[in-house]
Amino acid sequence: MITPPALPFEYHRIAEQVLAELKGVRYLHRGLDPARGLDCRGHIYTFYRLLGLPMYIPPEGKHYPPDFWRNGVGFTYMNALIEQFQWIPARSAQFSDLVVFESKSGTGKICHTGIMLDVTSGEFQHAVRNRRVGVGRTDERFWQQRVAGFMRHRRMGVLVENAKQMPREVKV
Repeated sequence: MITPPALPFEYHRIAEQVLAELKGVRYLHRGLDPARGLDCRGHIYTFYRLLGLPMYIPPEGKHYPPDFWRNGVGFTYMNALIEQFQWIPARSAQFSDLVVFESKSGTGKICHTGIMLDVTSGEFQHAVRNRRVGVGRTDERFWQQRVAGFMRHRRMGVLVENAKQMPREVKV
């Protein structure tokens, strides 16, 4: 298990600023650029990139259909996450960890990810199809039935150190 690092003020300040900048960005399937739009994958990618820790995201290829998650192709994305993140117990989840969702409870087919904002209230930020980046809650009936678990970046310590050297303002 990854021991949660102490999250210093600098990290919280920068991460909260990045999340505030991402809020309201329009949804775009396969979107990786906040200027054009983001999907949940692009949202996670952009968040960590702006914190100074670029993530590897496997290319989808233009032949992937819009419902590629339902057809299991999304496992490529999940495998990339597993290489860069580690599953953690729900009781260890903290601000900026990922919350991961299944398409249907118990199927194991990962279909969505979000960034935890407040573990106590269950609030997370995510990009939702046909909407904008916004806030959801893990205790909402729809999401509660689909929570697969929580993940933490394997290089969280690097993120914390990067935040200490970042400028006071980060623009998306």
